[in-house]
Amino acid sequence: MKTRTKNLIFILLTIVLFSLANPFSVFAEENTYEVKFQQKENLNVLSRKIVLWKYDQMLEASSTEDANKLLEDLKKTYNANKLEEKLESPLEIEFTKGENGDLIAELEPGYYVGYEVLELSSEETLRAFHGFWLKDKDLIIQPKFSEDQVGKIILLKTDDKGKPLANVGFRLYFATDHPLNDTNELLAVNIAKSGEEYSYDLDGQVMDLYTNNEGKIVVNNLPAGDYVFREIKALSGYTIENRDTVFVVVANGSTEKTIINKPGGAFNFKKIDGQTNMALKNAKFKVVIKDGNDFKAAMDKDGNEIILVSDEEGRFSVSGLPYGTYYLIEISPPSGYKLLTEAMKFEIGQGSETKLMIIENIPDNPPDEPPENPPDQPPDEPPGNPPDEPPGNPPGEPPEEPFTIIYKENPPLNLNKRPNLPLSGQIPKTGDITIIIMSIVGMAMVFLGNYFVHEEKNA
Repeated sequence: MKTRTKNLIFILLTIVLFSLANPFSVFAEENTYEVKFQQKENLNVLSRKIVLWKYDQMLEASSTEDANKLLEDLKKTYNANKLEEKLESPLEIEFTKGENGDLIAELEPGYYVGYEVLELSSEETLRAFHGFWLKDKDLIIQPKFSEDQVGKIILLKTDDKGKPLANVGFRLYFATDHPLNDTNELLAVNIAKSGEEYSYDLDGQVMDLYTNNEGKIVVNNLPAGDYVFREIKALSGYTIENRDTVFVVVANGSTEKTIINKPGGAFNFKKIDGQTNMALKNAKFKVVIKDGNDFKAAMDKDGNEIILVSDEEGRFSVSGLPYGTYYLIEISPPSGYKLLTEAMKFEIGQGSETKLMIIENIPDNPPDEPPENPPDQPPDEPPGNPPDEPPGNPPGEPPEEPFTIIYKENPPLNLNKRPNLPLSGQIPKTGDITIIIMSIVGMAMVFLGNYFVHEEKNA
């Protein structure tokens, strides 16, 4: 009897201790609800997989708008096959099979996101994105299946009269907010080509895409999200109105856009000294158009005034202007030259990119004007070349500029010649032999002292 009582007491104490260590597992009732994922009818399913994450950040959103944005970002991430990368390890869930192939899970309240994949006997793959809030009752999920979450882009290139333009070059980029772009810049898309059409291919390569004879570029198999088509090569005689065009690709959809090029061209200019034909640099001009009896500034594609500056060879040019009549006005002459006051007319049209306009400037003090010093006074400085020496530069050529070497104020430290730092394994030289001698004497005295002490102990 005593033995049974002891055993009973031992069992009760064990239960009490276990319940104290795990109070919720013993006394608390599990707060879970049934979530049923319905099976789509009339499908011959070979396999079915459901992957879920608990995503309670959705419940922490400050507004419905913020929650919808979070969900939309997750959908884009799912479309890019990057949910595992973003949310890391999914939940480990044991599903039970119900009627008609339904899958049932017991889940705690919270917000869940994930996806489902069906492999069919017809070799098709159906996918569905899941996002649901499990509150305080059972839930039935009806998946909205679709095929792979990809779409396509159709770009049409025409002139301003609707004529298709072939051989116009573009490059395709993931926009900065695309799920497949983890940078802060546009990211070029890897492409594979088949016939006249292109397709997204992770194992493909970045390439330039060209419009076909119908003026089209078709790109298939693009994961849903935002893209940018950048025009990199316009046809001769046309201008690029907008360099970048944004496309939004939707799953299982097709996005079409027409991009228009207007006829345009270029013109070339050269600035020279009107007397020596020497090239003049740093002359500044503005391109204008006639507005009644006045002029107004011509604008580039970004809405800025067109300002041109001559280079070392006196050359400058303008490009990307629609066909028409333009004028050039000098707003700043080269140093030492007079400002031109007349507007110079030029035409942009077919073949104008091969034309060259020569613009002459006259010095502030040309030779035919009286010099600053009166004839009866000698010049302040002697001429650069004596009469019996040839000039340093032939007429018509600019003087040579001296070659200038720029030294840095603080040259970099030469680590092989660091002052006061001995090389490894070497003793620095101090220049005082006395210290070395005194050190040797001291060591000898210590040795002799130890020797005499030892002898005294033996005696």
